[in-house]
Amino acid sequence: MSQMLGIFAEFERTIIQERVRAGLQRAKCEGKRLGRPPSGRHERAEDGGQVRGKPKHRTGHRPPFRRRRARKRRRRGVGE
Repeated sequence: MSQMLGIFAEFERTIIQERVRAGLQRAKCEGKRLGRPPSGRHERAEDGGQVRGKPKHRTGHRPPFRRRRARKRRRRGVGE
């Protein structure tokens, strides 16, 4: 009985995948832009200030403390 449920689940998944692919193909043919919309992180701030979202070498600022600490741990292989 559980084997039959697994077979139906696989079949349903393939049908869903085919529908999604067909929808993406149709949208592409219609000329619609696919994917996540741009976030605008790299645009200038409204007050004419500093550019947002640039790496440290462009802004002169270091990344936040927790991100720096996590990066150091990954380099050393701690916590994996």
